[in-house]
Amino acid sequence: MPTSDIEAIAAAQKAGVEILYGLTSRTLEGFHKVAELNLQTMKWTLAETQACTRKAFEAKNDGDLPVMEARILLPLAEKAQAYCRQGLEIAAETRADLATVVEAQYEQSKRVMQDYIDAVERVAPSGSGTAMAAWKSALTATTSFLDAMQRTAKQVGNITENNVNLAASLASSSALQPSSNAARADKG
Repeated sequence: MPTSDIEAIAAAQKAGVEILYGLTSRTLEGFHKVAELNLQTMKWTLAETQACTRKAFEAKNDGDLPVMEARILLPLAEKAQAYCRQGLEIAAETRADLATVVEAQYEQSKRVMQDYIDAVERVAPSGSGTAMAAWKSALTATTSFLDAMQRTAKQVGNITENNVNLAASLASSSALQPSSNAARADKG
């Protein structure tokens, strides 16, 4: 095997390892952001629970509790909505970073394959034009199929993200509505 081929293989392997480390690093950054978000949320929840418990013990009568419940639910619902939104932002950012790397690698692989096909075509024996055309046609069809799959995967990702955003929005809007006890207490 010529030295240039060995060097090309070694360079490709090195590039593959670097890409793997980059993807792993970006994934870990996403996990780190989620862990920070969870810690912030737990700290806020603990402080809010403590404040709510104090207020509950300060209630003068049973009628004050539903009013307090309504006042407590609004910040909780807003915080839950913010948590969902931040979590989705982290996921979308991480997904976009990974997709960028994967797409770049895919495009590079397509270029390398095309260069390889061109090189084989240049050294192909005479009379092999039909076989080369069939081979190129098969590779073109495969590439078109992979491109279509990639576009479909992007669409599925976008649809999923939109559905999760909608579900989070609906959940938070229903949580923002006061409970029936709190509504009765406010009227009374």
